[in-house]
Amino acid sequence: MRRFTRGFVFFLFILSACSNDSVFEGVSENTGYDAKIEKAAMDLDSGNYDEVITDLSVIYNTMNPNPEVGRLLASAYMGKAWVDTTYFVENSPDMDMDIFDIMASVISSPEVILADTDDDQDMERYIDGIDMPDRLTSITKAKRALFVLDRAGLTTEDDIIQLGIASSVHFIMYVGNKTDNDKAPINTEAYMAGITVTASGFREKTDAGASPSYQEDLMNINDAVAAFSEAYPDSDAMRDSLDAFLHAALGETPGAIITDDLILNYTTLGIYEYVQDLAD
Repeated sequence: MRRFTRGFVFFLFILSACSNDSVFEGVSENTGYDAKIEKAAMDLDSGNYDEVITDLSVIYNTMNPNPEVGRLLASAYMGKAWVDTTYFVENSPDMDMDIFDIMASVISSPEVILADTDDDQDMERYIDGIDMPDRLTSITKAKRALFVLDRAGLTTEDDIIQLGIASSVHFIMYVGNKTDNDKAPINTEAYMAGITVTASGFREKTDAGASPSYQEDLMNINDAVAAFSEAYPDSDAMRDSLDAFLHAALGETPGAIITDDLILNYTTLGIYEYVQDLAD
């Protein structure tokens, strides 16, 4: 079972890079290694994700990871995946939004395709099939950077929560990409506009003994809910949103206990049924 340290700095620097003041500013010493980290933090603040990745790739060591480097890389890759958690913070308390839309709202870019529905002004949201491979690759690399920290025993509760949000984004993109080869739906309005998919369409090849990525995503989301509860036992809208999204994806009623075995028994049929619920 994971143990978490306290100190919730997560939303001060992750993903959106919306602040001009880097949390890493002033940390580095006058060494080339530390200078790269400090520069990467400033580039992250400026949204220069490719520069962050290029500069840090030469000092990144998956066998002996530096936590600052891993976190910066994860945030840069999430930026390249069009993830902006400020929308998660803003929308989590909204009781009128569907939980899928709350989680999918973190995917924000001018490149997201918007379309009016026929009967009202709500917008369908899609990612073009041409863009999707790069987005999926980026969010997968973000997950990988955080997994490396976890494997080394270097994660804080902030890292686990970040991994949970990255995994929810991956799950949304993965499912959307499987439903339409031309453009992937990323909100309920898009699903209700009409999708065609079969349960077999969600199958994926995995290495022997490995779990499918959708099971891995749900495990990480469940860990993120636990991390929130460890750090903040009182009610928290963001934790509750992650928890509600997890229950909805699994087809479980609110409050049901989510176990590892339950997730490991989740199949492509479960995803198919979830997609059908979104489309109704």
